Amino acid sequence: MIIVVKVKNKMLGLVVDAVSDVLSVKSGEMQVAPEFGGQVDTRFIQGLAKAGDKLVVLLDLDRVLNEEEFTTVSAVAAVETTPV
Repeated sequence: MIIVVKVKNKMLGLVVDAVSDVLSVKSGEMQVAPEFGGQVDTRFIQGLAKAGDKLVVLLDLDRVLNEEEFTTVSAVAAVETTPV
């Protein structure tokens, strides 16, 4: 399955195993991610949101890909979409 996301102002398709839900979360509904101490790396967590009785972790997609990976993905996309 492919989900389409916006990363650093570019549209990308991410291959995922499955999607359980699609949520629309307004910025006012997002909570700041708590500190988990040194055991959990929270650099990629944008925040938390409630979906019914569940707590959902929101990823910061601008940080998931490092700059080198993003540049590589952008270059591949440019080559594949260039007309021959």
